[in-house]
Amino acid sequence: MVILSIDTSTHSGSVAVTQEFQILSQKKITGPIPFSQILLRAVDDCLNEAGVGMSEIDAFAVARGPGSFTGLRLGIALVNGLALATGRPSVGVDTLHAMAFLAPKTERMICPLLDARKNEIYGATFLHDGDELRRQTGDVVEPLEDFLQKLPGKTLFLGNGAEIHREKIETFLKDQAFFDTKDPQRPVAPGVGFLAWSLLKQNAGQGGDAPIMPFYIRRCEAEIKINVKTSAI
Repeated sequence: MVILSIDTSTHSGSVAVTQEFQILSQKKITGPIPFSQILLRAVDDCLNEAGVGMSEIDAFAVARGPGSFTGLRLGIALVNGLALATGRPSVGVDTLHAMAFLAPKTERMICPLLDARKNEIYGATFLHDGDELRRQTGDVVEPLEDFLQKLPGKTLFLGNGAEIHREKIETFLKDQAFFDTKDPQRPVAPGVGFLAWSLLKQNAGQGGDAPIMPFYIRRCEAEIKINVKTSAI
């Protein structure tokens, strides 16, 4: 099964074409240019590099969050549109799960972190059980210190949240903290494709008429302002 996967939830967005657990092509879309201006070109480049046409894509997958609100809406809208136009399955994959899935195999806890601004992080923990990667906690958004104090032991950190807050993490956890130094911000789209394939094997994919919804965790600024105005009336 050939899957076109997209991640616009993280700072370093990416597109990939995967087949089962093999990467046929991948492309980062980071930089000063907004995702909206280069996403379609990145999709086209990935298809060309993989040597497949859109008609040969069996399913579409997208990182559904948490992450950038604007980025999430962009990637999900594109995948929903492609699924609707082609009638092929689409799958929304948890961003932090996809990040953890691409981490080096280790006996340590795996902790993907994304910077959520406002002095907070998006985080979750995962652990390998043999060949299976098992979720240990749900996704949260909270101050870094609150998150760190709940970790049970040696932990491998990855993601832009780990890069930005590395000094704080090392100060807090001392020799219990480890970092994915090989590629801390590796493209997430391949992990999205791999997990989507696993979900589709379990018949968990959605058809083009069932749109994927973003997973924000916290409310956006517009919703907060609306609630504040409503409560003041």
